[in-house]
Amino acid sequence: MDLANVHFELNADLLDDIIASLQRVAGRRERRQSARQFFPLRQKVAPFYRKMPKAEQFVAVSCHDLSTSGIAFFWPGLPDFSKVIVALGKEPSLTYLGARVVRHEECGPGDRVLIGCEFVDRIGVY
Repeated sequence: MDLANVHFELNADLLDDIIASLQRVAGRRERRQSARQFFPLRQKVAPFYRKMPKAEQFVAVSCHDLSTSGIAFFWPGLPDFSKVIVALGKEPSLTYLGARVVRHEECGPGDRVLIGCEFVDRIGVY
C-alpha cells in the first residue's frame, strides 16, 4: 500500500470511544482489549515527572498505533519516565490523556524507541 496517498486523521468517534473506555475501566487495571489502529500521525506528548508538564514541555512525536486503551509512539531514546500526558487531536481542540508506559523496545538505528502506553485518565482542559 502506498501510504503517501492515504490521509490519516484522528477520528472523533475513536476519541470518544477512548474517553468512554477510560470511564468504564476506572478503578481497575486494563490489558489491551481493543484492536490497534495504525496511526502514523504526529501528536504531542510530555513526560510526567510528579507535576503537570507546561505547554512548552510537549513535543511532537510520530505515533505508531492507537486503540481505545492506549497508544504507541516513537521516542528518541530510552524513556526516563513511567507516565506521560498525551495531547490528541488538532489545536485548538486537543484532548489530554494521562498514560502509563507499559512497554518499550529499541527499534533500529538512531536509538529510536517504540513506547507503548495504557491510557489511565482524562485530563481536564489544559
